[in-house]
Amino acid sequence: MSSTQKVRQNARALFTRHLRLLAAGRVREWVELFAEDGALELAFCPPGIPWRYAGHRDLHEYPRYIRQHAKARFSPPTFHATEDPELVIAEYHSRGVAVTTRRAFTQTYLSMAYIRKCRITLLRDFWNPLVVLDAFGGPEARDYALGAPAESRERRAA
Repeated sequence: MSSTQKVRQNARALFTRHLRLLAAGRVREWVELFAEDGALELAFCPPGIPWRYAGHRDLHEYPRYIRQHAKARFSPPTFHATEDPELVIAEYHSRGVAVTTRRAFTQTYLSMAYIRKCRITLLRDFWNPLVVLDAFGGPEARDYALGAPAESRERRAA
């Protein structure tokens, strides 16, 4: 195995470990996967949810926030080839339940992880915010977040 292949293999293994630790709520270990100044960005984050967590202090908050609101499991990721062996592009899914509403959800993700010296420097997640809004508050929460007129929300309730 070439050194480039080994770097790619290690980067993918690190990404897979990130998913396992996040799903298990093992916050300290999850944060340690990131460089000291590493960041997580949620590209299509719905209103009211922080979109960026930078540095170990901020990163500690993300899994806690998620676990307060949802319980989920991730599928094994499908990795896509990249020229840079330390850039991981992965697709995966989650199945979960919103804690407050008990509504089930299935989410599809695309993640880009930039890894240097065996640490995540930037993890950028792309996912559908409408799935989250439906699970956490149903159509009313989605309509409100998207700016639907109040009368359309009231009509649906009637």
